[in-house]
Amino acid sequence: MSQSSSFKKFNISKKFDVSKKGSVRFNIDKKVSGFRIQPSDFLKNFANTSTIDAIFRKIESPDSTVISSSTDQIIAIDVQSGQIVQHQNQRTGIRGIFRLGQREVWYYRVSSQNVAECRTLCPVNDIDEKISINIQVIYSVRCHPGNESKVATTLYKENNPGEILRKAIMGWVDNFVQSRAGFIQNYFQLRNELREHICLKAQLDFGLTLQINLTLEHEDNLVPFPITSSEFFVRVNGCDEEIGLRFATELHVDEYNKILAIVYHEQLPELERFIQEIIKQSILDHFGLEDLCYELNQKVRRVLEEELRAPLSQAGRMMSYLSLESSASSLVPEEVPPVEHTVKCKIKECPRPIDIEHRVLLSLTDISKYRAAKITSLEDWVKSKLERITEAAFFERSYVDILLEFNPHEIKRTMEREAESIGYTIRHLTAIPDLEPLKLKDGFKIESEEEFVTHDSRVKVKLQLIVKGAIQDLRGIEEYLNPQIDISEKIRSTVVEETEQLIHKVDPERFYMHYYDDSHESVEKELKDQIKLKLEQKFGVSDIHITAKQLETKIAKRFQELQKGFDSFEFEIFPLKDEGYGEPVKFHIDFKVRGVDQNGWYIFQSNDFKSREEEIEHIKKVLEGDVKTKLETVPIDYIQYTDIRKWQEIKGAVDLSVQKIVSTFGLVIEIINLRRLPTVSELGTQQDLEARRRIAEDTRDTEIQMASLTNKEQLEQLERLLQKRRELIDNSFEDDPEFEVVNQRIQKIIQVSPTYSIKSDRQQLEHVKNQSPEQLSLKEYLGGSDGLTGVTIQNEENNITDEES
Repeated sequence: MSQSSSFKKFNISKKFDVSKKGSVRFNIDKKVSGFRIQPSDFLKNFANTSTIDAIFRKIESPDSTVISSSTDQIIAIDVQSGQIVQHQNQRTGIRGIFRLGQREVWYYRVSSQNVAECRTLCPVNDIDEKISINIQVIYSVRCHPGNESKVATTLYKENNPGEILRKAIMGWVDNFVQSRAGFIQNYFQLRNELREHICLKAQLDFGLTLQINLTLEHEDNLVPFPITSSEFFVRVNGCDEEIGLRFATELHVDEYNKILAIVYHEQLPELERFIQEIIKQSILDHFGLEDLCYELNQKVRRVLEEELRAPLSQAGRMMSYLSLESSASSLVPEEVPPVEHTVKCKIKECPRPIDIEHRVLLSLTDISKYRAAKITSLEDWVKSKLERITEAAFFERSYVDILLEFNPHEIKRTMEREAESIGYTIRHLTAIPDLEPLKLKDGFKIESEEEFVTHDSRVKVKLQLIVKGAIQDLRGIEEYLNPQIDISEKIRSTVVEETEQLIHKVDPERFYMHYYDDSHESVEKELKDQIKLKLEQKFGVSDIHITAKQLETKIAKRFQELQKGFDSFEFEIFPLKDEGYGEPVKFHIDFKVRGVDQNGWYIFQSNDFKSREEEIEHIKKVLEGDVKTKLETVPIDYIQYTDIRKWQEIKGAVDLSVQKIVSTFGLVIEIINLRRLPTVSELGTQQDLEARRRIAEDTRDTEIQMASLTNKEQLEQLERLLQKRRELIDNSFEDDPEFEVVNQRIQKIIQVSPTYSIKSDRQQLEHVKNQSPEQLSLKEYLGGSDGLTGVTIQNEENNITDEES
């Protein structure tokens, strides 16, 4: 297929081939005339200049011309024979030229020094390609010394000898062109060869030396040519409407076809119409309305650039860019949001119409089809089609048939065919009958909060049950597929029944203490397993997830409150067994409620206290009374214990009182801490203890400083022992065997360390600090006391020794 356009009235074929050198050679259809160059002002205004009088000029007589013997010569030529005639000139002594009989002699002056400047225009036509160019030949003419006679005999015949040379040059150019096929297309490759050909012919035929410059019309005016088109109209496949189009481009010179850019330079203004015609035909052949709407400057532009490349190269031009603008976007309908529509259908065995819910998402694929359909409202069209197709799909179908056999793809396939006819596709279509059993396929969720009776009918518990699952195959529950049966309620009641049966077998203690217990078979796990098994067997439920959560009841809340933190109380014991000689002893007890006894839930529930504080106060009173009853009969040396063994016996007696709490409150408590407080007599020694503590601390600090200067290796061990001794003194465990062991270990360390007196310990320390290690002696470390192995502690005011302490 040929793509045609016109520069003015001329058509151009797309048939072409490219030579290796890059020049384009066209095969023009015989029925079209192709491009032709128009008459230009250049041809009219170009003036041929052919005078060469400066080197060759006709004169009247040799006597009337002054010549230079070195550069000029006078030559006489017999007009009839064309021969040179010589004679003696009387003035110059040169043999002159004269007339004999009927001979006519012409005289010429020939100069080998002067140069003549000329120019001529040589039109060149390519008949096959129907193109032509104008070659401007500008040449300088010179006669080389010795060639005067040849110049004269070849140029004398015309009154204007330069015209003979000009016509000869045009003939040489024409002969050269005729001997070179495709001369115009290959002009720039042949230009130097043509120049040399003319110079050689001038030398051989006329004896003249030429310097030639060859130029073409418009050669110096080749610049980029911008085009911004006005709006024109195109058509596309499948659409009867015309579409407005504009383009913008800039045409650069195609260097491979530069000669054609020169040939058609004056027809550049016609290129806009030429390009329009190609674009019109190409769009009609290759594109639809969607391409112009969505791919104008991508796909369409790329194809048009390829289509225009060859035709423009025939004009010697190429596009640097192409920009397109179309009115097609105004033809695109607005995007339609998802269409939601409910169709009511009557079916057998169902007292009321059922709702078929549709959700449709359309995607435009063919604008031409849509515009041809002439739809005023796409949403109304969709709803109308859905109603017709849905009513046909559910006609004569029963309730069970719809539940078991309904396939929404039946509606979707029909809607796809309808949408395709108007240029749309269905991207998403959902058609769901509003029937409860069908929703079970996508999953269900059942929630219930119920109160259940435990194995002890007097104790009730409360649970929150959440069951999730799906029934993928409704054939397994076909017996329940009836409009009057609520299947979700059936499932809920089944869950409640299974829970009720299980909890009725569970003791309250197990329910509250081991509901979530991982170390036992928890009530929660057993309950989930039983419900899951029942739902699978009865309803075919799959993907089951069960949540069975304890809810807060009054008894559960009370139990949780009691378990928070721990509680304390103090009581005083008067040892009755000592018959009034003993002194009262105070005790401090910390206890914590650990739980309800296995057999104490009914007791715990029947003690209906108003608050935690009230119940704890009752527990304290009962526990205190029982402990006091036991300890008041214990000897004073046990009650006022000073060693760990007696404390353990007292602790054992208190632990027995815990059973009183179980029988009275149903609760299990734990004694966390039992501690005896100091008696009045023990408090009387407090000042003495504090004084001894200060002395001990002063002793320890001094010993540490001395040890740090003398024996750093034993510092840490001595520090720990002194700290332990102080703790034993604070707790009145001076009679304890451990106190004696600590003292002995301290003495052993001091035996190998300096010993000093408290009275002078500060002075000793300062003395030791001021002495270098080499100057210190054992005697000085020992404080001037040889062989002393103990620490003598003196107090100037109280005169208290270590033994007395």
